[in-house]
Amino acid sequence: MKTYEVEAPAGYHWMNYDGGPVLMEGPANHDLATPVLEFDVVDEGDEEHVGNEEHTEKGAEWDKIYDAILERTGNKELAAATATARVGKAIEPPAAPMPKPRPEKKRLLFVVSTPSNLDIVRKRHLCGAEGRLFNELYLEPLGLNRDDVDVIDVGELHEHAERQPSGIIALGKAAKLALNGLEDVSLPHPWGARREGGSREMLSRKLEQVRAIAERRAVQVAKADGAKRIVYGVVLDPYIVDAHDDHLSPAAIEETAHDFLASSRTIGLDHNGKIEAKVVESWLHPYPSSEDYKAAMNGEPHKARKTKFGDDVIHSGSWILGVKLDAEQWAKVQAGELNAFSIGGFGTREDMSADDMPKVEYIND
Repeated sequence: MKTYEVEAPAGYHWMNYDGGPVLMEGPANHDLATPVLEFDVVDEGDEEHVGNEEHTEKGAEWDKIYDAILERTGNKELAAATATARVGKAIEPPAAPMPKPRPEKKRLLFVVSTPSNLDIVRKRHLCGAEGRLFNELYLEPLGLNRDDVDVIDVGELHEHAERQPSGIIALGKAAKLALNGLEDVSLPHPWGARREGGSREMLSRKLEQVRAIAERRAVQVAKADGAKRIVYGVVLDPYIVDAHDDHLSPAAIEETAHDFLASSRTIGLDHNGKIEAKVVESWLHPYPSSEDYKAAMNGEPHKARKTKFGDDVIHSGSWILGVKLDAEQWAKVQAGELNAFSIGGFGTREDMSADDMPKVEYIND
């Protein structure tokens, strides 16, 4: 076995990833970048270093790497050496395929514009250093692991349409441009976020939006105004335990309603992206008196109204939203195809018993 130093062509540099070297455009002025890289060249019959691995020089992976390097440099010898070094060396076992999302739990879908050469070889998006940045900058702050989300490129988007992700996150300007409005939130590509720096406050706000998308709640349409194409629904009721056995206090609902109007106002359809709809009304159903309101906010015993609202029943402290639809969505309401909309929301669960709840006296309106 012999070792050779190979200098990158003018205007290029090597990136020595875990999965093998990659030739990239630009100066070698950041982590893992180097202008010169050592390559081990072994004889075909050298069993100590080659083992019984099948030749892959003429395989699909070798061809992809060769074509990519040749397109960038026009140097056939360099392209062949790079492809052989990447594919002809002992390779770690391929990464396990990403698990399919469980039907009962929708997953966030992160979308990049195109896979890198390393991604193509490993058959997994955001590998090596890019993957570590993705985890550090985005997944860890969200409390997520890589196996909790899906990562694809824009060319694979049609394959995920039936899975109905909880939200679509564009990674980078090119992905945002290709998605053309299908994304719920756009974030800088991990490499761009690290290279260009950027506002931590901006990233923090973006991640809060991603959190909200991950925990959307469905709102049933309770009544509608046909002349104005406005539908009304009860978003949250402090005296109702939902299907997930969750309960929000009157104070938490009030804060959520105010934050939604101040920073979001995003309406989704079937947890599958935004729709052309505008929030035109939002209110909290009043308490019988100001004393009852103050007691409810403090978690103390109080009285609450119980009122008929369309096909539903609401209580004091309930958050009601009025949403104006476009002609297409309104037609779906009339046809019975659309009977719920969703908003973004997230929170932290805490165990509570019936004894922790304040005593409430209901007054029928």
